[in-house]
Amino acid sequence: MENNLFLAGGEILSTDMSIEEMERKVNDKLDKYTGGLGRFTIKELSPEKVEMNFWRDFILNQKSSVIYDMDMALITGIDICCFQLSPIGDPMIYPLILDAKKARFYTYTQAFLRFYKNLLFMLSQQRIKELKIRIYIDKITFKIEF
Repeated sequence: MENNLFLAGGEILSTDMSIEEMERKVNDKLDKYTGGLGRFTIKELSPEKVEMNFWRDFILNQKSSVIYDMDMALITGIDICCFQLSPIGDPMIYPLILDAKKARFYTYTQAFLRFYKNLLFMLSQQRIKELKIRIYIDKITFKIEF
């Protein structure tokens, strides 16, 4: 069985771990930095593919082609300031655009997927065939094919 690695909520996980172990590790971490407002579940797991959901207790109505700073932080576990422009933060991803009505920064989902793919390669030398993200009002579905 091949051991593929991926990043969720600040934890590097492996496809050879149990779903319960992954969910526990990520949810423990999410509880620390979201105060219980974020949850993580695995929808599908195999050595070649993982599909996960990141649930949030706050409603965020947005276009499906963009992803907001708090969702990027929820998925990666990286401090939200890294997805905000100076003087608030020190951005790790471009482009970042300010949504003045919501007082949130966002980028295009394709830019985030490129960032995630590069981050995962830098952390674990993991190569990915395909990444898909779907953003809903109350959750994000994230699919990785190795």
